[in-house]
This record gives sequence, C-alpha cells and structure tokens, in this order.
Amino acid sequence: MNLSTCTPGQRQSIEHVRGPLLVSAGAGSGKTFTLTQRIAYALLPESGPAASGVDEVLAITFTEKAAAEIKARVKRTLRAEGLAEEALRVDGAWISTIHGMCARILRAHALEVGVDPSFAVLDEAAARPLLDAAVNEVLASANDLVAPDGLDALFAEYPARSRGPRGGGSVDDLVRTLVTAASANPQGMGALVLPQAVDEKEIVRRMMASAEGVLAAAELQKPGKSRDTLVDGTRTALEACAEAHARGLRDGEALGLLGQFPVPGRTFGTPEFKELAAEAAEEYCACMAEARFGRAVPLLSDALLLAERVLAAYRRRKREAGGLDNDDLLVETARAFERLPGLAADYA
Repeated sequence: MNLSTCTPGQRQSIEHVRGPLLVSAGAGSGKTFTLTQRIAYALLPESGPAASGVDEVLAITFTEKAAAEIKARVKRTLRAEGLAEEALRVDGAWISTIHGMCARILRAHALEVGVDPSFAVLDEAAARPLLDAAVNEVLASANDLVAPDGLDALFAEYPARSRGPRGGGSVDDLVRTLVTAASANPQGMGALVLPQAVDEKEIVRRMMASAEGVLAAAELQKPGKSRDTLVDGTRTALEACAEAHARGLRDGEALGLLGQFPVPGRTFGTPEFKELAAEAAEEYCACMAEARFGRAVPLLSDALLLAERVLAAYRRRKREAGGLDNDDLLVETARAFERLPGLAADYA
C-alpha cells in the first residue's frame, strides 16, 4: 500500500493496527480516508496481516449514509490493492451504525435471545405513538390525565400535563423521563434508585447562616431603597425561620420559609459586599433547589410506580407491533452477551 501521500498523523493511524488508538481530528482532515485505508491495511500482508478477512473488522459510525460511504471506499481500496475477493465480501462486512450491528446480531440469534426474528426496527417517529398510547392507557381518562387510586398527592403537587411549549414539571413529563431512562438500561426499572431523603432542618439552618452574614454586612452599607429592602426582608425571614425551629419544623415547610428570603443583589454597596452578595445568592439558589428536591422525594416512589406500569404497557405495545426501538436493540444485545457468554466470546 502506497502511503507516501498521507500526512504523518494519517500514516501513523493507518499502520497502528494492534492495541487501542484514539484519533481526534477536525472537519476536512481526512478521517474517513484514514479509516478506510486502515481497514484495508489490516488485511494486507504487510500488516501481519492483522485480520484474516474483512469479516473480522468491526467499524461503527453514526449514520447509515456514512456506513455506506465507508463500505464503498473500502471496496475501492481493496480492489486497488489486488484484494478483489475481499472487496466482494464488504457488502456483508460489520460496517454499520451501532443499532445496525445490534439488529444484525439479534436477527442471527433470535431464538437464543428470545425475540421475533422478523422484528421491525421502530425509529423515533414510529415509537413515539406507542409510548403516547401507553401513557394514556395508564394515566388518562376519556379527556385528560387522572390520578390513579392512591396517587392523589403526586397529582396535587404537579400538574398532569405540561403547560406551555417547553414542557417540564408535570406528571406526564416525569413519567416519560423515567420510562426513557429505564428503557435504555439492561436492568430496566431496577436501574432507577430512589434518592435519600433531604434534611430540611439542615437546609434551613444553612440558609439562615448565609442570610445572617448578608444582613450583618448589609447593615454596614450606605442606607438606600435596595439596601433597606434587603435588610428588612432578611430580618423578617430570619424571624419566621427562628419561630418555625422553636415550635418544630413541619414536613414540607422548608420551601415556604426559604422563599421569604430576598435574594441579595449587586445593586448597592462596596465591591466586597457585592462579592459577598453574589456568593450568598448562589447559596440561596442551592438551598431552594435542595428544598424543592426534598419536597419531591416522597412522591418519587409514586412516579416510579406509574413509570413501571407505563413501561410494561409500552413494551407490550411494541411486541404487538412486532417491533424493537433503538433502545431495545442495544439493551437486548447487551443482555444476550451477559446471559450467553459463548455468544459473546464468538463475537469478541
């Protein structure tokens, strides 16, 4: 193989056929050329050969179009190097997307794996209506989402459906997020772990400590509307927190207490105070986020229950449609390799 026209980096990449290699290159630098030359070089005697045939080469790319281009280039290179028989085998080579590779493995071992060998691959456009139907089956009445028995608290805290084009913050969104995460993991719902409960008293104490520092510093600044508003609001919020601690903080009360604190701004004061205010504002936001999270934790088990029901309905609908989505292709192949070590060894 004539590599005289290659750059030093390309040549090094092409000739390195044993052991790991990471190549980082920008657009137009000849990545596809280098990859195709590397595949061909691995089949030539001068490389050892590193591979006895093109069927021992695995090349994964992002799109079917890119895979087809790589195949075409490998064919041309092999023919030019006198490897016509290997060029004829390229159409059946393991050059594809990761999903294409997994689909091929699953079809070849469908009975062992336990899937329909004639399954259809469901792209996002085909899978989305099935997930919509599964969500509606579990959560919807004739007109809108409803709270299944025993889950009123979840629906009382979060709206059933998203409001506005951006979505987020609804039971519908939460369940879909959990289903998507579980679908992409071989352990399914078992991969989703409930977080630890949040210590709301500690969060309030943190907020009070930060606010007391801000208050002490603000009182030393030049009086003015912004300064006075911050001082008065902070005093009032600290008093409310002190009263709550004295009688005992109630579950879920932290968020309301924290929301009374005015967030320090950089609109007045010395440079040192403005720096302190910026740091305190970050701490305020962190405390609020943790309090919101703490309020959500007790409801997450309910959301997981709903997600488990939706996932089961979604899987059933995919089976009825005779299809596997992209997550299924990856997950089922991973499970097959874990369950069937002989199969994994063959492909390794």
